[in-house]
Amino acid sequence: MDNDQILAICDKEVLAKAAQLCGTSKENVKFLDISENIVYEYQRNKLPLIMRISHRKGRDKKQIQAELDWILYLHDHGAPVHLPVPSIRGNLVETVKVRHQDFQVVSFGKLEGKILEDEDVTDEFIPKWGQAVGKLHALTKDYQPLHPDCRRFEWCDEDDIVNLYKYIPVREKLVRSKFRILIEKLKNLPQDRDSYGLIHSDIHYGNFLVKDGKIGIFDFDDSMYSWFMLDIATIWYWALYLPQGDDDKKGYMNNFKNLFLEGYRRENEIDEWWLDKISLFLQYQEMLLFTYMCRIYNLNKLTENQQELLNKYKNRIENDILFFGMME
Repeated sequence: MDNDQILAICDKEVLAKAAQLCGTSKENVKFLDISENIVYEYQRNKLPLIMRISHRKGRDKKQIQAELDWILYLHDHGAPVHLPVPSIRGNLVETVKVRHQDFQVVSFGKLEGKILEDEDVTDEFIPKWGQAVGKLHALTKDYQPLHPDCRRFEWCDEDDIVNLYKYIPVREKLVRSKFRILIEKLKNLPQDRDSYGLIHSDIHYGNFLVKDGKIGIFDFDDSMYSWFMLDIATIWYWALYLPQGDDDKKGYMNNFKNLFLEGYRRENEIDEWWLDKISLFLQYQEMLLFTYMCRIYNLNKLTENQQELLNKYKNRIENDILFFGMME
């Protein structure tokens, strides 16, 4: 089902039940967004809250409980994260069953602050971003799941990896081969306490709010067990597209990297050996994006923009065009 179909089912059959569990009504919720989840805003006792309804494959109740357990642990240890709020029944996760499908419902307190614009990513702000990520990595080293049967998935169990050959068409033989080789390289990397653990995996600047210079991180839906370098690489990957460095992209990214690591190392140390592996994780990020596009697009009816985007990624992957050299 595409997002329009999912949203229609949610509006007709899920939302009223979900709203009731959250202490409000369908009429009093405001739709915000749909991507991997459906997101609404509402109020309970005059407090602004966010309702997230999950319909994704691989996001069952135990996976979401594991996500929320980690968020609570991070908050209790001083990390700047977006806290979940119990339902009126006192549960952090509620399940609404419709058409033999489970929809998982979670509420979060609405953070104060603003989503950053491109121009807000300044030399003064970048170390704060690095410090927030470093704190998460330092704290996760000692984390043990609260419920032994609720544990977040490993990076290699992510849907876009497990179903790689389902989503990427058979005709894309070279892309498939490149991805398979990259996954094997990653599997051979060390996984120790100082390099590997539960990570957010998507801390680009659309997934935190800033107020008075302080960061509040949200959207832990993609949290998984992986290398700390994947968190860092994801941030640096999207920083490549910031317009600030258009005149001198290599110079801008070197400055961004140094400022980010300056902040990161205030909370957590990372060995240079791992920083030398940055291109591996940037390639992985790019290949995941290609797989994601293959999954969500109707490949038999691509728009002109979708075709252009797929061709751009395909060309870079097939020809090993690593613009990531701008960070070396």
